[in-house]
Amino acid sequence: MAILIQASLVRGLAVFGVLAKGRFATAIDTRLYLPKKWTDDQQRCNKAGIPENERVFKTKNQLALEIVEQARRNGVRFGWVGADAGYGSGPDFLFALDNAGHTFLVDVHKSFVVYELDPQPTIPVLSSKGSKARRSITGKKGLSVEELVESCSSKDWKVCNVRETTRGTLKLRVLRKSVEVWDKQSEQARRYQLLVTENLDGEDRKYSLLMDPTKKLAIDPLSALADLADQWSERVIGDPGGYSLIRRRRQAATPPRAAAVPRG
Repeated sequence: MAILIQASLVRGLAVFGVLAKGRFATAIDTRLYLPKKWTDDQQRCNKAGIPENERVFKTKNQLALEIVEQARRNGVRFGWVGADAGYGSGPDFLFALDNAGHTFLVDVHKSFVVYELDPQPTIPVLSSKGSKARRSITGKKGLSVEELVESCSSKDWKVCNVRETTRGTLKLRVLRKSVEVWDKQSEQARRYQLLVTENLDGEDRKYSLLMDPTKKLAIDPLSALADLADQWSERVIGDPGGYSLIRRRRQAATPPRAAAVPRG
């Protein structure tokens, strides 16, 4: 079972939670998203009829985490949490999911910085009296995921069958590599898997970071789910009943695992 989370600014200021499994999906949660300029403008909120208890600024990341945690408290069973690059702009959201014990697959921008080896951050001593700085530093240089992938050999890539379509088997080139992620504040970096997918012609490359404490997820279903996630929530939000989603996905292969996927 999967929870897909999408922040939609086109159809309204809201973050949606969608429960999905294979080709089936349905919306289960919605959180109102208000920019800070709205929460600071009571007159505007009054005119829009926004309840007073909703007039608190929260980031999309916070709302997405609330949806995932509410689903868990409600007893919803899901295999992993996913998110698009809007949530993977920095390590904070990843670390929050990690701290909560969730398996996750989060898309990141090509400029997202990682380390091939542990950066071993330290807190420097500022004076002879032994006082220490408040933030950790490292002498090792990070790389963007784009730079790291470009340095990889063609032998590091594998061709994976993603799913069956009306035109035959959809195949993607997939690269998987262990990397270290550091937020420039924590005393330790965290090791995740970088998962990169692209078409056979090298186009439409997508970068994602995977945290799987159970080590049970295989690379093939992850490739499939990373590809399908872009379609699930967009179709369900545009079709609350989910009927057109089900009708269009009948010929798609059903992924073997499910996920909770924040999008934005």
